[in-house]
Formats: sequence, C-alpha cells, structure tokens
Amino acid sequence: MNSRRLSYRPWQGPSARLFLAVLLVILTWLSAPSVQAETCAKVVFNRYCLGGDNADNLAHLPTAPPVQTAADGEEEFTFEEGGKVIRLRARDGITVAVSREERPGGWINYTAWKVKIVRLYGRGTDLSSFPPYAGSRSSRLNAINAGRGHAEFEWPLEEFTIKLVWDHPDYIQLQYLLAPQLDAGIDASEGL
Repeated sequence: MNSRRLSYRPWQGPSARLFLAVLLVILTWLSAPSVQAETCAKVVFNRYCLGGDNADNLAHLPTAPPVQTAADGEEEFTFEEGGKVIRLRARDGITVAVSREERPGGWINYTAWKVKIVRLYGRGTDLSSFPPYAGSRSSRLNAINAGRGHAEFEWPLEEFTIKLVWDHPDYIQLQYLLAPQLDAGIDASEGL
C-alpha cells in the first residue's frame, strides 16, 4: 500500500487564488483616490465637502434646511445637527463656507479650540478687535458680552482658511472658508 502523506498547503489551490484576487481588489480600491477627495478642498467636520457640490452636502441631512439668501447671490443653509448649529454657504451650487457653533462661549473654550488648531496648522493671525480700555481678560469678556468687541484668529492655508471667532457670549464659531483663488474660479463664468 502506497501511503502518500497528505499535507495542507494554503498558498496553493483555487481558494488561495480567490483569496489573492480579493486581496488585490481591496488593495486597489483602497489605493485609488476617492471622487470626493478630488473635488474637496477640505472635508469639514468629517462630513461636509468644502469646495464640492452643495447638493451632495445637503443630501445626507434628515430634513431639508431652510434656505436663506445672502448677499452676492449666495445661499445659506442653517440647521442643527447633534445639538450644534451648522451653517453651509453656497455660491453657484458650490459650498464656499462651513461653520459650526461650539458651545459654551468663554475664554476657556475659545483657548482650547485655538490650541487644537495651532497644533494642527501652526500659529495663526490674531484679528481680534476690542475697545482701547479692554486690556485684561475680564474687560475683554465684558466687551464681548456688551457687543463691543470680538476675539478672532485666522489660519490662511493654500486651499482654505480656518477662522475661530468669539463674538457672542453663548458660543464660539469655527469656520472653514474656501480660499479666494478657488472661490474666484466659481465666478469666472459670469463674465464680469
């Protein structure tokens, strides 16, 4: 009796070829750039495509937000998501700005957000505006509460600008704005 030793060799046979084919398809799919990455200047808040089609951004919302027409033919969409107020501004169907209200307002929250953004994008530009008498933190807080001052930092990058604004006592605004050269490209077809 001829006894052949049977051994299992997982790298051989039809199941191994199927495994390699599936692995190759997955690796190809993961390495291919996504369509959204090609059209977005930045994916904001892990969801909204800055510089992309505004209809795509609004399609994921459970209800349609009210449209408010702003200056220069822009549309602004304001809605609440997860307890936070989100604003999308669009021109010619392209999202040109995304902002979110971060609560609560205050120096602690403002400073915490500023530190997070500085760690990611470096030192920003201080665009704050306060009355001459508001030199201390408490007097600046009083100026913001009275509507006479605001704290603002800006981080201009190649494709977008980040702004952190505190001008309301109840919340801080974190804004992402499409860069002027990309935003200008949207209006290039208008002729003037």
